[in-house]
Amino acid sequence: MNERTRTGLEILLTALVVGVAGNLLLRQTPWGANAFLFVTVFTAAMIFITVRHRPELLTLRTLSLQGAMVFFASMFLLRDAEELLVYDTLAILVIMGVLVLPNFGINQRIAGVFHYGVGFIWSGIISLVGPFILLGADIDWKAMPGNRLSKAYSRFFAVLRSLCRWCLSLADCSWLLTRLSKTLPTGHSILK
Repeated sequence: MNERTRTGLEILLTALVVGVAGNLLLRQTPWGANAFLFVTVFTAAMIFITVRHRPELLTLRTLSLQGAMVFFASMFLLRDAEELLVYDTLAILVIMGVLVLPNFGINQRIAGVFHYGVGFIWSGIISLVGPFILLGADIDWKAMPGNRLSKAYSRFFAVLRSLCRWCLSLADCSWLLTRLSKTLPTGHSILK
């Protein structure tokens, strides 16, 4: 397996962990601590991938920007006005756009509003089409051992599949119980 495929698989597994965390944490509203925990997991995943594959991009400036993302996410804990939460979300998204700039060789200190806007738009586009590029072009599926996933990956995906089925069955049960509790008349119990 070549280095590009190994990197792609690490990004895929990291994205899977972040996606599951987002699904579990951001499902309930108001977000509060859940938004803070999700952004913390997201920035930790970004730092993990950067340290492993592009350590030259991990500077004091990028670490402080990621710290700012966690700070704005911590403002969800206060649950003040909705307008402030919208501004906190916008700040997190803009910082994500600024963090993209070093990939293009643009210094974050001298970048202008145009660069920040383009970085924001580019990060949104890559968020939409990036998984398809990762799965289709970056990971060489033919380079897998035995021309298929190895036993370790196969076992991992089997456990993940069963975990997803278990979580979906719990979600279906909670939905059913919620519907039943709303349709029963007041004062009646299911256990009678």
